[in-house]
Order: sequence, then C-alpha cells, then structure tokens
Amino acid sequence: MTTAVITAKVNPALKKEFMKAARYYDLPASGLIAMLMRMVAEGRFVPEIGRAQPDEQRTPELEAAAQQARAEYKAGKTIPLHEVLRRA
Repeated sequence: MTTAVITAKVNPALKKEFMKAARYYDLPASGLIAMLMRMVAEGRFVPEIGRAQPDEQRTPELEAAAQQARAEYKAGKTIPLHEVLRRA
C-alpha cells in the first residue's frame, strides 16, 4: 500500500487532546485520521461547517477563505470531495 503525507496546522491543545484520545483507543494518530478521512469521503460523516469557531481560530484570512469557498460553492465551481481524493 502506498501512502501520502498530510501536514496540518492545529492548535497545540487540540493536538494534545487528540493524541490522548488515540492512546485511549490504542490506535496510532495516523490511523484515526485515516478513519476520519474514509468516513468523510464515503459520506458517513459530514462536518459541521457552519458551526462557530473559538475566536483564536477565526482569523480574517480564514473568514475571507470561507466567504470565497461559499461563493464558489453557490456558483457551482466545486467538485465532490471523493473526486478530489481520487485524484490525489
């Protein structure tokens, strides 16, 4: 099986909580992330995109990107996630 590397910037406290949960389930963090990715790709998990984020995560850049993404979605300029993942 070939693998791909994904890099993500996350809040250090969130990473600590995630790693604690991974140890609780006796799974590697990469395994949990892969499980989440599979669930999202198959449509079994839909993130709560519209949910308010804590202030420290809601930067002007994030707001601008979210507005652009919403505009592109409304204009039909998006493709399904499973197609994006298939191309990767």
